[in-house]
Formats: sequence, structure tokens, C-alpha cells
Amino acid sequence: MKTWLKIFCSTVTAATFVWSANAAENMISLSLGDLYAIGRGDERVDSPERIESAVRQWKEMFDGKVVLWRIEDMHLDHFKTARSGYIGNHIAKVRQMRKQFDNHKAGREAAHKNGMKFYLNLSFNDGGWPEIADGCKVYYCYQDKVLIAHPEYQEVDKRGTYHYGYLDLSNPDARKYMVERIAKYVKDLQADGLYLNTRSHSGVYSQDKRYKNGPHHADRFGFGKNLVAEYKKRYNIDITTDHRFDYQSKEFAPQSKEVENWRKLRGEYFLTFYKEVKAAIGDKTLILSLPLGDYMGTSGGNIYVDHERIIKERIGDALALGVSSGYVPVNMQRKLGYLTSEAHEANFNVPTFAQYCQKYGKLASENNIQFYTIQQFAYNKKIRDKIDSNPVHKGMMISHLSLQSLGIFSDSPSLRPQQGVFSVETVTMPLKTKYFGQLLSKYNHRDTESMQRGWSLTVTPDKKKQQLYVDFRVQVRWPLSKIKNPDKYPARDVNLRANVKVDYNQWCHIGGTVDMINSKLHIYVNGKKAGSIDLPPGSYMHANTETDFCIGAYSGYRSVTYAGLIDYVRISHAPIPESDSIPDYTGQEPGTRLLFYFNNTDKPQVPLADSQFEFTRPPEFRAGRNNRMALYFSDEENKL
Repeated sequence: MKTWLKIFCSTVTAATFVWSANAAENMISLSLGDLYAIGRGDERVDSPERIESAVRQWKEMFDGKVVLWRIEDMHLDHFKTARSGYIGNHIAKVRQMRKQFDNHKAGREAAHKNGMKFYLNLSFNDGGWPEIADGCKVYYCYQDKVLIAHPEYQEVDKRGTYHYGYLDLSNPDARKYMVERIAKYVKDLQADGLYLNTRSHSGVYSQDKRYKNGPHHADRFGFGKNLVAEYKKRYNIDITTDHRFDYQSKEFAPQSKEVENWRKLRGEYFLTFYKEVKAAIGDKTLILSLPLGDYMGTSGGNIYVDHERIIKERIGDALALGVSSGYVPVNMQRKLGYLTSEAHEANFNVPTFAQYCQKYGKLASENNIQFYTIQQFAYNKKIRDKIDSNPVHKGMMISHLSLQSLGIFSDSPSLRPQQGVFSVETVTMPLKTKYFGQLLSKYNHRDTESMQRGWSLTVTPDKKKQQLYVDFRVQVRWPLSKIKNPDKYPARDVNLRANVKVDYNQWCHIGGTVDMINSKLHIYVNGKKAGSIDLPPGSYMHANTETDFCIGAYSGYRSVTYAGLIDYVRISHAPIPESDSIPDYTGQEPGTRLLFYFNNTDKPQVPLADSQFEFTRPPEFRAGRNNRMALYFSDEENKL
């Protein structure tokens, strides 16, 4: 093992994460705004040197062949933005950075220097909203000046209310301005291709003061005058007066052929737009990002996605599948009439990638179309390897990037037992920093319809950022007798917060126990029980088989990482023994499934028998407790 020491610091050449080489072209998506706002070190990509270094490292980590460059220029050049708050402060920083160097040139040169292609990542349905929307002041505010001058370019409902930022693609003028803008950026930035992103932030706000903040009904919008006229021409029905198309009417007919024809017509205009973009960018590669389901989902609603036609007519050179927008729980999606949706909170009524390939894979091969998958599939090694082995799978679009070393244990039954007792605990020293990622996580908000989200153990800054809360979150399966509708709502998220806080820059022991024998949830701080709650008899921990166990970040994204030192992590199938001080273990204690002192090593003292472990990159260690070295997550740039 190769090591080096410097002022009580070390890194280890560990058994590091190696991305599957089966995929030909993994795409590394660099969301410049997110990275510049919350990145650490080279992640901030705020100089040519950092851009080149980050691109090179991410290429090595993820077997990357393409850089997706998600630019800020539309906001800088064409948008009115809030002068304060998150977006206002961020745009001001980006403008200042742009005075120092040409980041697009640096990004393109970094990609090409590392043998990668340089594609632009552009969202076309992300036109934003006013600072005052629905009577609420919005901290994350920006709005396209073209849409301010021409609100009719946006989708509209039966009552004349606009869907802020979401284009009415039946309007040829709306398509024209966006196609010309996209083509200009592709040309001016000398991109090798275009990733046309259907993701949108525009699902929450509308021009309707009576409408509460939240997602729209899936069949609310889609009444632009051009679409209305075309539908009238085809079917001799005026959808503006026919109550079957009014989601607020008792005569609303969401299952009718007429309403379905309207949804399909909305989708046809997307195909028209895609074709116009393809013609405008010439021989540049065009990748369409699409949902796996048959409808656009949040925030577009029930806009039909004609996958078969898109593939058969080869409207794009490749498809990136699984795109999502919004934070909409499954029960809300049902309530609001979504037929399929891939919102971050939960996938609703969508096929798996394997099912999609079974349906469209042969057609794709015949038309020389290959599929990429989206980030969500990256967090379970078994699923990822299975996807990579599919012959039509070209690669994965990987975003939410970090250069920190995360410890990953592949999913195993030991991490999600459904009977007996399960405990997780750690000893850590949290550092005082602006952005604070999760500590231990086998949890993913974006999981299947059955909401098998898993568990997490976290510390979170209090409002004054003087101390930290300790939380143990578990997805619990309720007894069927306690659930009114078990098929739709099989589980509950239960969060137990400790009744004491912990301090920054101090060693502390925290842990959580799910006691499925006695139907209890416990949380521990510094060896003592710091809270308990009762669960309905017969409850058990809901299995999350789709997400691996991540040390140092939320397992659902793995972007914002923890800041601090970790001495050890322990998993057991036994209660945590109470003590008067921070406990230490030998590994011989009953029920121990995992014991990992990060003492300058990448090998647990007691490994999980049914799990594989790897660091995402060589870890860094610093002096810890009891003359040991501890795993270190740095955040020098954002210290408070």
C-alpha cells in the first residue's frame, strides 16, 4: 500500500471505484451554477486550471467520453434575475468570474485535451417566473425577457393563466426564438453536439394568484390558440368550451379518447420542435433527454411522448432516458392526474430501463439509435452493471459530481434486515461549513413507486449554525391493518431527532436503532439514548434494494459531501449498548455486521459478508481519536 504523510494528513491508494468499461460514452454533466455555488476545490471550476483538473479527474473516475457543458449564458444574456437571494447573488458571482477568463473556451479545451467531446446541455422549457408569483416572493427567481415581452409564447390554461417558463410549442414564433437561440450557442461555443434537456424548474408557479404553490394538475395546460385551432380542424371539437377537457369540471373525462388525442397533439409539437433544432444545428450530434414513461410528467403534465416515432424517424442521434423535474410525491402525482411521471420524489408508473429496451431496443438498433441512462441508475452497482451490459446502452449521463472520496458499500441484506434489530452508529467530528452533506446514507427520495427509500444518519446545522441536530431517518413498513390503502401507501418516512445537539469541531458519537421486535425507534448521542418513539406493532424497516450505502454523502445524489472527520462506522443487528462516554469496539461484540475504523486503511476490520466496498477515489486521512487516523472530508473554501 502506497501512503504519504504531510502535517498529519495522508491519502491511501485504495481499492477505488472503477466505472464499468462496457459503456462506450459516459457523459459527465457539469452544471456550472451548482458547481460554482457549492463545489469544493477543483469542483468549483472557477479557473482554467480547475476546469482542466476537474474534467481530467472525473473522466478517470467515471470513464467519461463526453462533457455536457450546462451554460449560464441564457440567464446572463437573456434573463431578468432577482438582485438578491440565491439566484441574484449567484449571477453576480458568475458575472465577476467571467471577467477573469472565458470559461467556455476553458471547458472546450479541457474536454478536447482529455480526449472528450464537448456538448452543450441546454434546457428549453426553463424560462423562469417573476419575483412575485402567486402572491409569494420567490428566492429562486429568474425570467426570460422574451417571455416577459411575449407571455403568449408560454403554455396557457382554459382560463388564460400562463404556465411560467414552459413554452407553447404549438406557437411557431415561440419555437423560432428558441431554435435560433440554441443554434447560436452551439455555433458560437464551437460545441461538438447538443444535449437537448427537457428538464424544467417551471412546475411550481403560474400566473394565478389563487393557485397555491405546488405542482399543477397534469391536464391543466395546453390551450394555446394554435393547438386549439389544429384540434378543431382535426376533430371538430372546441377544447376551450368542451368540459371534457376541463380538469375542474365534473364533466372532465381524463380517460376519454378525445382527451387522449389532445395529449398526443401536445406531444406532436415537441417532435416538430426537435426536428427544427436538428435542422438548425446541422451535422452536430443531437441527444434528446426524455422520460422513460409515455408522458412528460412534471412539470409538463400529460404531454404524450411518442417514443416509437422518435426512434423510427431518428429525430435524435441518441436518447437519454429517465429525465425528471420537480419534487412531487407519488400520492400527489395521483391526486393531480399524472399518468406517468419521473419526479425526484418518486417514479410513478414508468418502466424500468430493461423494460424500455425490451419494448424499443430492436427498433433502436434498426435505426442506429442508442440509449443513455440518467443519473438515477448510478447508485446501485448491480443495477448499473446490468444496464451497462445491454447492447443498446451507450452510456450514462452522470451529474451531481464530487471529487471527495466517498465510501460505498454495495446493497446487501445486512444493510436492510426486515426482522430483529438493526443499528448504525459512527464517531465523527463535524466541521463548521456553509454546505453540509449527509453523513451516512442508504436513502434515496427518488425511488420506486413502493417508496423503498431506506435509512440515513445525519447531522444538520441549527438555524443559528451554532450547533447541529442529529437525525435518524428510516422508511418503515406499516402493518397492513394500519394502512387505509396499502397498495398505494405501503410505507412511512419516520424521522427521529435527538433531544440534544452536538458541537462543531468536537468528537461525538451518534447512532440509531430500529427495534422491530419491540416496535421502537431509538437515537443515541455520545453513548446515551437521546430519544425514542413507538412504532405500530408489526412494523419493520422497509427494504431499499436499489441504493447502495454511502459514507459521506446522500446516497441519492452524492454531490454535496459531508465536512469533517469520521473515526469509525459500525453496523450491527443488535441494540447499541449505552455507555458513559464515546464507545469503542473490537468487532467481537454480538450482532456486529460491519466495523470500519478508517485508520489509514481501505479495509474494514469486520467487513460486510455480503457486500463489496470501494472508495470513489483515494481517501484522505487526518489525525483522529486515540492516536488513530480518521477519514477526512474537506471544505476549506466554505468554512464559516
